[in-house]
Amino acid sequence: MTSISNNSVYMVYSKIPENLNPTTKKIGTHSGSFHCDESLAIGLLSLLQEYKDGVVIRTRDEKILAECDIIVDVGAVYDPARHRYDHHQASFKDTLNLDKFTKIRLSSAGLIYKHFGRQILEELIGDRATEEQKDDIYLRVYGNFIEHIDANDNGVEISDGELKYKITTALPHRVGRLNPKWNAPSDENIGFRKAIELTRSEFLDSVDIYVNEWLPAYTIVEKAFLARESIDPSGEIIVVDQFCPWKEHLFVLEEKYNVKGLIKYALFKDVKGDWRVQAVPVEEQSFASRIPLHKDWRGIRDEELSDKSGIPGCVFVHASGFIGGAKSYESALKMAQLSLRASTHVEEPEQKKSKQD
Repeated sequence: MTSISNNSVYMVYSKIPENLNPTTKKIGTHSGSFHCDESLAIGLLSLLQEYKDGVVIRTRDEKILAECDIIVDVGAVYDPARHRYDHHQASFKDTLNLDKFTKIRLSSAGLIYKHFGRQILEELIGDRATEEQKDDIYLRVYGNFIEHIDANDNGVEISDGELKYKITTALPHRVGRLNPKWNAPSDENIGFRKAIELTRSEFLDSVDIYVNEWLPAYTIVEKAFLARESIDPSGEIIVVDQFCPWKEHLFVLEEKYNVKGLIKYALFKDVKGDWRVQAVPVEEQSFASRIPLHKDWRGIRDEELSDKSGIPGCVFVHASGFIGGAKSYESALKMAQLSLRASTHVEEPEQKKSKQD
């Protein structure tokens, strides 16, 4: 991102060092087992000019904590005016309270992001994005990175009912494994320092993706979206002339232009130079397509597919109809057009063994 992202990780102490420079910022948090939320909260603070050269004090001694400049995840006080950011007290009910993020109670990670996130993004991104884009990135980083840490720390399951499998490689689990083993005691501050570095690095990766991948892709998809009526009179087919992650942007653009559910197919080149036609899913993470490719073509390949469809140069259509391929743009477009005219309803895919790409 910028030079600020390359700062070394804080030194971590159990008490305030006697020879500490009085101008050094002291960031207080609790001792004992550490978790993802306070690790990330402190990692976020390290990205701010005001706190980047500070030290971390891990203790539950209120007298020591009172000498700290900012306190996270301990003390049972939430008071931004005093830089006290705990969320464990029964009176704490705060959420991000923006957009759709009104249900998950904040952890210390969410609290620090709520109060300092925009400033952090400003220091990281600078003039590489507009103010509107920074606002968008602020919400997306919360929803796609920080919210699950808040939920995990507050004991909120990812879904209701019986879970089909466990996720044990998510960031909170990896942070948890940095705690000292019960049968191999070690300095917990060493592990906590690693946890700060790990969570900060993943936060920076998340921001980097939005600045250097997500925003450029948005421009490409918006261009395709605005040119849709030149592709087909229906306006329901887009051509992405440079392959990029397009689904998320398409849903954003449909909402922005008040045409939710409009686009049915996206055409793009694959790595071999052939053309793909992909059915747009009902929702971004859904396996169900708005209109799958023609039902008579599903699971068929090559000459058989060309004979069946009457379209030369066909390569394949997936058994679920979510994607197909052709040797030329003209053939791929024809596959989309004929499928569009043959069907006007949503069908569930036959198989759900893997997520569609």
